[in-house]
Order: sequence, then C-alpha cells, then structure tokens
Amino acid sequence: MKASILINNYNNELYLEQCIESAVKQSCPAHEVIIYDDGSTDGSRDIIDGFAKDHPKIKTIYRSNYGKAHNINQANGVYQAFKSSSGDQIFLLDGDDAYEPNHLESYQNAFKQQEQCVVQSPLICIDRSGTRTHTKEREQEAIKDPFKFVSANANFSFYYTTSAVAITRDLLEKALPHDFAKFPLFAIDAILCLYGAASGNLQTVEEPSTLYRIHGENRSSRFHSKRFRLKFDYQSLQYYNLVAANWNKPRLSRGKFLFQRGMQALRKALS
Repeated sequence: MKASILINNYNNELYLEQCIESAVKQSCPAHEVIIYDDGSTDGSRDIIDGFAKDHPKIKTIYRSNYGKAHNINQANGVYQAFKSSSGDQIFLLDGDDAYEPNHLESYQNAFKQQEQCVVQSPLICIDRSGTRTHTKEREQEAIKDPFKFVSANANFSFYYTTSAVAITRDLLEKALPHDFAKFPLFAIDAILCLYGAASGNLQTVEEPSTLYRIHGENRSSRFHSKRFRLKFDYQSLQYYNLVAANWNKPRLSRGKFLFQRGMQALRKALS
C-alpha cells in the first residue's frame, strides 16, 4: 500500500522545516509528500523549495490564498493536494506540526483492520520551541464506541486534530468535497473523523506519534467560546446523522442530545 503525506501550509516559516523533515524521515517511507502552500507571504516558499530540491518525492503546489475562513482554506488545501496524490493511504500534516519517525509505521496495523477507514492517534503537545509539554488523549470510552459516548454525554470529543488523521483513499473520495454552505464551522479533522465514526470506519491507534504545536494562534481556541461550542456540536449532530443515514448506521437522537446539553448546563449552574 502506498502512502501519501499531504502538508497544508500557510505562513508557517518558523515551524515548517521541522514539519517537512519529519515527513521525509519516516521509518516507513511515504510514496510521496505533497506540499500545498495557500499563498504564504513569509519565507515558507524558500524552505519548501530547498527541501524539494533535495527530495524527489516532494511535490509542490503553490496557489494564491483561497481567501475564505481558515478552516475552509485548510480543507481546500487538503482537497487540492489530494487530487494530485496517488497513495492508497492519505496522511494529513499541518505546516506547524510534525511527526515522530515511526508515525506512518504505527498506523499500518489499524489500516489492516478495515479496507476503508479513518485512523487517528493521541497527540504529543509541543510549544513554540518544540519542547514537549504533555500528551493529549481522549477517553477510552469515547474512542472505543463514539456513538455510545456521544449519546450518553452529548459531546463529540472522540477525535484528534488534523495532523493525527489518516484515511484510505476511497473513503476520502466519499467525504470530500465538503458542503461548507450547510456545515460551515468544520475543519478537516471534524469532517473526516465524524465521517469515519458515523460510517463505522474510525480506528484509533494507542501510541501517540503526532507532534501538535500549541503556539497561541491555533484555531482550536475557538472552542473556548460556549456559543461556538454549542453551534459546532449541533452541526456535528446533523452531519453525523446525515452520514450515518447514507451508510445505514444508527443515528443520534436530536431530542436526547438537546436534553443532555440542557441537563449539563443546569448541573453547572447549580454547582
């Protein structure tokens, strides 16, 4: 099975060298590394060209900035890079993150479990300088049975961020392009992992092998807003059920979800 690494970049010159180097120095080498640059205005292009000159497996795509919200620009970058790829396994990597040397290798057993699947793993969090700070892991209950977890807890905290996500080619072809007019809040990680869970095709590797950089400009900070979180989770419910219906899988109860959220808010107010 051939693996393609898709690096999505916009103005990450401070971190891009570590990112690309981690992609080209895998213990299980990728068939290709495709770098999509979304109109960077910093020194990203010089770094990318320097690596491409020394590594024939690197393919570059330079485009003007897509000009929309960050999550939509990112998803477009992944989709455009995917259309230029040829791998059976598609690994995603943001330009400010990096892989452990065994990242691709550690996902292979999971890919063998299902012909079509999304694979994810816990995160090794690093700071701006690359110092490791902590590991981020989801609850075992959440990753073992996302449907049961969401039904009981009314939240979708069972998946990891973009750079920890990989997916089989045929499943990605079904999940993209995404309907941002209907579900505008999703980043690519939510799109793919919700799709994988709702279709019964989500695998989670226990060993963390993704270096996720926290530098103060991460889009995940949006979730600190209760209003955004509620809107995001409700869109997640709608999207999950849409995918589940297409795959003839169990759907989440809208009434139960809203009841659970209401009870959570009440308990918090009374505590």
